[in-house]
Amino acid sequence: MKKNKIVILGGGFGGTYTFKALHKYFHGSSKVEIKLVNKTNYFLFTPLLHEAATGGVLPHHVVEPIRKVLSCCLNDFFLAEAKSVDTRKRVVTTSRGKLSYDYLVLALGSQANYYNIKGAKQHAFSLKTLEDAQKLKKHFIRTFEKADKTKSESLRKELLSFVIVGGGPTGVEIATEMSEFFRKTMPKRHAKPNGVHITLVQKQRELLPQFSHFIRETSKKSLESLHVETKLGRSVVSVAKTGVKLDNVETIRARTAVWVGGVKPNQLSCSKPLPTAASGKIKVNEYLQVKGYKSIYALGDNASFIDSKSKKEVPALAQVATRQASVVAHNIAISITGGEPKEYRYQHQGYLLSLGRWMAVGEIFGRPVKGPWVWWIYRTVYLSKLLSWRKRISVAVEWTINLFSPRDISEV
Repeated sequence: MKKNKIVILGGGFGGTYTFKALHKYFHGSSKVEIKLVNKTNYFLFTPLLHEAATGGVLPHHVVEPIRKVLSCCLNDFFLAEAKSVDTRKRVVTTSRGKLSYDYLVLALGSQANYYNIKGAKQHAFSLKTLEDAQKLKKHFIRTFEKADKTKSESLRKELLSFVIVGGGPTGVEIATEMSEFFRKTMPKRHAKPNGVHITLVQKQRELLPQFSHFIRETSKKSLESLHVETKLGRSVVSVAKTGVKLDNVETIRARTAVWVGGVKPNQLSCSKPLPTAASGKIKVNEYLQVKGYKSIYALGDNASFIDSKSKKEVPALAQVATRQASVVAHNIAISITGGEPKEYRYQHQGYLLSLGRWMAVGEIFGRPVKGPWVWWIYRTVYLSKLLSWRKRISVAVEWTINLFSPRDISEV
């Protein structure tokens, strides 16, 4: 009996949730074979990377072994990096060999977009992977060690100056976390911690332009209270080891630049180029099928889906990817078993933005909210997105304990 082969590329929110949904449809079936391909053996909880980089959460809080999640279906995981797709032969080439498919799901996520700005990729820290977060945290700690011991005031000033490029959600969240980490945790560990200066540079004239006035204003006030300077309406033209140059010829002298100024989809070489939008994302129809290919689906950061109301691409959020995953799984399942396909419709469920420990702002069902209790909801919502109950319980216990202890300052 010929099996229907489903290959899912990417183990982030889109890929993993698609696998989980398909597993429910076909568990125990001899008619279907599912392969989840990912270049790491863990699922990464990207929304909390900014806290992992500043000691708010530990690295093991934001990762979960994929094989542990699959449990009874260990053979369905393929640890490899996807290299290319032959859409005519229906074959995926990976770093560990080739996989044939009847249905292909593209959920490869995104990477930092440096927009070809001179020195940005070489000298700025990104925040897209666990390695990025660990590298950044180690750099922060060692920078304070150097600043603590140097006798040069000019060098010390540069060491304790930090530039964040990008005033979107990640930029605002990492700025507030850095301020608390540097001003509340580091002073207890270093003799000369004063002199910290954090600057957030935003190309547009407002922070968080995609959000409501309430969220923008609350976030701006929070940054001000945490002594984060904002430079709005300014573009970065180059990044060097010793500073960041802006389009008004101003140079911010700093030894640390954090780049969260945009992302672009991870792309895959194809025998025939897939249709893409200006954003670089793959164009999909209402069923999340790649336009022109009934057997290939794309979702999350890889997919360009135009919302019928706003006429814009839906945002690259975890909540979007998880909801698209259920639609993709349903449509693949009914293609095999029969039934009516489901259209994906974007529904904004609200948004929560962390502004440091015990402070968050957002909108829940259209209602503006802020305060410590919103931060608690923010953490609870993200906790519920972890893949297994065992992980949720263990992390919940550790988070509760950590609330009453200082941020972690180990280099791992």
